[in-house]
Amino acid sequence: RLTMSIELQNGSKFVTALSILEIYNKELFKELGYSNLYDYTSDVFGMGKTNTNDYKNVALRFSKLDKVKNCLVIDERLKDYNFSQLNLLKEVSIDTRQIKKCNELFRR
Repeated sequence: RLTMSIELQNGSKFVTALSILEIYNKELFKELGYSNLYDYTSDVFGMGKTNTNDYKNVALRFSKLDKVKNCLVIDERLKDYNFSQLNLLKEVSIDTRQIKKCNELFRR
């Protein structure tokens, strides 16, 4: 049960991150009466600027367009990472070979 709960929580963080990125990209916060993303996320999610940027930047760095669903999703190669791990990795330039090395390190 705990594992399932953690997976659901982690999944909801990715959904939140992808939503924040879409709201930012399309400036949807303006349609809701907010002048900027930070005021919106503060009111709706109770998030400060740092958390908002973390979520937005994880989605920006690790999402890709699913052409079938026509929406952003987290890159399938990174499905075994949790949100906190991707938050740490978002600052690093990383390619496919490095992803494999990181997979090995995080599984130890």
